Amino acid sequence: MAPAFAAVELRGVAGSPRYVAFNRGEKERMEHVLRLDPLGLRHRLPRRALQLAYDAALTATRRRATTAGAAITPEDFTLVAEGLDAIPDLVAVCRV
Repeated sequence: MAPAFAAVELRGVAGSPRYVAFNRGEKERMEHVLRLDPLGLRHRLPRRALQLAYDAALTATRRRATTAGAAITPEDFTLVAEGLDAIPDLVAVCRV
């Protein structure tokens, strides 16, 4: 982006402790689902089939966590400039 803009700043989208706890719970539930495949058969399925199964499992998981999920609002996220290596979601702030 640097060739197209005069200034480019990279920021990370950091979640609040409430969001981090919610996300950790979702991850634990998904890991539980993966433990149901001890032989690793999922590694032999086509990527599209895995994506459909993952999406369905995530949707089901989120339906059960509606109370916690509904409590998450835009205020639970902030843009940070530090620790970007540990943050999975990045935003580029570009100025002309």
